[in-house]
Amino acid sequence: MKAIVVTRYGKTEEVVELRDMPAPVVGPRDVLIEVHAASVNPIDFKMQQGELKAVRKLQFPYIMGFDVSGVVKAVGSEVYGFQPGEAVYSRVDGERFGTFAELVAVDEQFVAHKPARLSHAEAASLPLVALTSWQAFGRASLKAGQRVLVHAGAGGIGTIAIQIARALGAKVATTTSARNVELVRSLGADTVVDYQQQQFDTVLSNYDMVLETLGGDNQRRSFSVLKPGGMLVSILGVPTAAWARKQKLPFFMPWLFGWLNRGNDKLARQHKVQWDMLLMQPDGQQLRGISDLVEAGLVAPVIDRVFPLAQAKQALLHSQSGRARGKIVIEVKPAAA
Repeated sequence: MKAIVVTRYGKTEEVVELRDMPAPVVGPRDVLIEVHAASVNPIDFKMQQGELKAVRKLQFPYIMGFDVSGVVKAVGSEVYGFQPGEAVYSRVDGERFGTFAELVAVDEQFVAHKPARLSHAEAASLPLVALTSWQAFGRASLKAGQRVLVHAGAGGIGTIAIQIARALGAKVATTTSARNVELVRSLGADTVVDYQQQQFDTVLSNYDMVLETLGGDNQRRSFSVLKPGGMLVSILGVPTAAWARKQKLPFFMPWLFGWLNRGNDKLARQHKVQWDMLLMQPDGQQLRGISDLVEAGLVAPVIDRVFPLAQAKQALLHSQSGRARGKIVIEVKPAAA
């Protein structure tokens, strides 16, 4: 099968190739998906560049990609929820990945039926960003009537997080540049801060939650917009000591993570708020809930550009440019005219 592979750590231009690769082996609980579309996420090029090699061991060449939409080709002997010919989508297992290819095998627990109103390209853009938003709001127990700040509202996560927050009944503020103000308002943002003209922490206050997607100084400043008892959920940085203990990591890891997060802990105490670092988990049941929001017309994908599989390298470079609005999609099997 044709697939986009990484041959070694390095620059996208030098280590990403289109190759013929063996078809995946289908285990008893696997769904074999004929890939119609996949989408690009920052984790794709961060892995390729070696940013995650301290925590993720890779064998080269490996096939890239985590998001997929396609049609079931075959199922394992213990799979009963899906049948060949059904349209499905998934954020695949973090230890297997491989969606930038003509075929991918995925554990049944991570798969859901594709929303009927979406094309494969649209559906492929959703899983990672929608699950991240869904789980972040769940972590903060976001409720109707509460106020949430979603950073980078025109980005892949931001465009979906705004819509999910509105579907939950929350009031949404977001940060973006001037060229994207109308886009984020159309998605449901009640308050928009042009970060090129204003400092968000000088105009926003008393928020119940912040979904922090940028890290660094932006995250440090975000603590001040929360009301006492509010919560900041970050998707960047070092996991918490509590997470390390839950994962039963070596005894020194909770201490190390706690030491590295001492600045966040100090800011949380200072502002009398909570904070957490979210490591999104693939979940087919949660994807079904997201499908319900899509079918109800409450959430719609925002796609910046669609590239054919042979131009996956250009898709990755476009993602790294930081100029995309919404998601970048790789079309593996072109839609019928």
